Amino acid sequence: MESSLLTIKNLWAGYRDIPILTNISLHINKGETITLIGSNGAGKTTLLNVISGIIKSQKGQIYFAGNEIHKLPPHRIVRLGISHVPEGRQIFSPMTVYDNILLGAFSRNDKDKKSLKNDLDFIFDLFPILYERKNQIAGTLSGGEQQMLAIARAFMSKPALLLLDEPSLGLAPKIVELIMQTITLLNKNGLTILLVEQNAKKALNISHRGYVLDTGKIVLQGESSYLIDDPDVQRAYLGKDYQSISER
Repeated sequence: MESSLLTIKNLWAGYRDIPILTNISLHINKGETITLIGSNGAGKTTLLNVISGIIKSQKGQIYFAGNEIHKLPPHRIVRLGISHVPEGRQIFSPMTVYDNILLGAFSRNDKDKKSLKNDLDFIFDLFPILYERKNQIAGTLSGGEQQMLAIARAFMSKPALLLLDEPSLGLAPKIVELIMQTITLLNKNGLTILLVEQNAKKALNISHRGYVLDTGKIVLQGESSYLIDDPDVQRAYLGKDYQSISER
């Protein structure tokens, strides 16, 4: 990997007086796909929200491409090159598929029409169903199609780092496979990805490294090939005889 794109140092965050994240430190190298796994309520979504500026950190630093970003508002962070696909997709349901996609390009620094067309062509090659339904109201799409749309909209901001929060949640197995293939393809095309995913095995299979978050703390990290067979990771995700990894 070329260099560290995102660095988080000693990060603390929460909601009012309720601590959620405790002394988090991690890094993402340019060109990596990193998986963040952990049980429900471990703080995974909170961490993505802090990175993208939706939630403000209490202590610690976040650096992206050499810029200190933890004090910036979300729109500034997007312009620097971080795009966030939230859990539940959050598309603009009353608008058309095409307008949703174009909205993703609103904040991009590159307004060149040829570049915009090239990215649209890439998205429609990636998700042909979106081209077929580009004039359809987005709220009428299936769950899988809405997830494709959310990823397409995020891609149109021309990010260097894509944050994906539970992209397979509630989707049929066939669509889950398509989403995982899409993540792999985007990474091969140079996009750095931080993936939060309930299906640990699938996520680790397509990532370079992973971090395990337990009750707001990183308790395990390493190459995906190491983590995928770790019995503690399996127990935490399969829900069998689960005990907090941090207690072991």
